[in-house]
Amino acid sequence: EKPLFWNFYGHIISDGWLYPYPERSYRIGYCNTNIELLREVRTEIKELFGIDTLFKKDFRIEIYSKVISQFLKKIRDNKILPETPEQIYNFLRACFDDEGSVTGNGWQIIICQKEKEYITNVSTLLKKIGINSTEFLTYNKK
Repeated sequence: EKPLFWNFYGHIISDGWLYPYPERSYRIGYCNTNIELLREVRTEIKELFGIDTLFKKDFRIEIYSKVISQFLKKIRDNKILPETPEQIYNFLRACFDDEGSVTGNGWQIIICQKEKEYITNVSTLLKKIGINSTEFLTYNKK
């Protein structure tokens, strides 16, 4: 598989969505206020799937495709992760672009996501490329 795919998939599972449900729709989307990231995802969709997309006015891109939606669903449901260092770098870059931040002193890079499995997968992939990380679980009181 192409490393470009893993960058795209990292964006979709970070700041995107996947609705592969026939009763609702076959929709894949991505939302971000960073125009450069929107352009990147739009380019990836064109290069990977040959589909031209437009930005919606609320900073999102959507494509409707049963085939692509079902393909992405299989990857998600079977918990398939990138394997080669290049695939891992591309995937993690997208995840950190979307969900990451650097502390004020620059000593920590943080990625936040409500899905524990997402954080565990990121931590596992970081370890595979020789980067140690620590997982923290925080709770928000409501």
